[in-house]
Amino acid sequence: MDIKVENVSFKFDREKILDAISFNAKKGQILGIIGPNGSGKTTLLRCLAGVLKPDQGTIYIKSKDVQTYSRKELARILSVVPQISTFTTGFTVFETVLMGRYPHLGIYQRESEKDYKIVTSALDRVGITHLGNRVVTELSGGEKQLVTIALGLAQEPTILCLDEPTLHLDINMQYKIMELSKEICRNKQIGVIVVLHDLALAAQYCDKIIILKDGRIHAFGSPDEVISREYIESTYGVKVIVGRDTVTDLKYIVPNLHSKKESRSVN
Repeated sequence: MDIKVENVSFKFDREKILDAISFNAKKGQILGIIGPNGSGKTTLLRCLAGVLKPDQGTIYIKSKDVQTYSRKELARILSVVPQISTFTTGFTVFETVLMGRYPHLGIYQRESEKDYKIVTSALDRVGITHLGNRVVTELSGGEKQLVTIALGLAQEPTILCLDEPTLHLDINMQYKIMELSKEICRNKQIGVIVVLHDLALAAQYCDKIIILKDGRIHAFGSPDEVISREYIESTYGVKVIVGRDTVTDLKYIVPNLHSKKESRSVN
């Protein structure tokens, strides 16, 4: 992944949603984007995907302005898994994931044996091969999310963008999706950019984290650098305890609403 974001700003109805955003992202890493509701996380992701055009600044993917790619060209490089997926009634899981091959097909070109193998591999990678013949609209929320990820993988992107992929899912499915994202990132050497609300998941799985606040980058660095009491309290306006589990060495973040004593951050 080669993404360079330079001084990007975006307005909606004269309200500035993003303000002078700049950062670089690398392949083989998971970049997390966290921040309060309304801080600009999804807007930033949509700008990266070329869906929204910044009012100021430029986003480069593979050293080329994202706005100069055709939709089909960009879809061969970057895939977006949205917060909530909508599926057309009547299509099976296999048929739905096969739609991810569209960017690689010419006009009137039908799918080849290679395309079917890529779809089969994508289903296997996310662990839903057994759902291939099921009608996708009849699946659970977690299963639908896995279908959407498989569809994204079928595009064979070098950048996978996940917009709150764990939203409304139980804890087992949350960790399954994040483990899958990590495995894809490491083994396929693609870049994963993920918007998250769960700070513990971000601390556990992300290599780098951007904290957005009021449309600006409030912090950017490793989980150890940015998942701290000071940054969390200044970003979200709530007292927290940030510590490490003595067995797993994983970070935890819990509210400290009723304590009169100042909490300590253990980095």
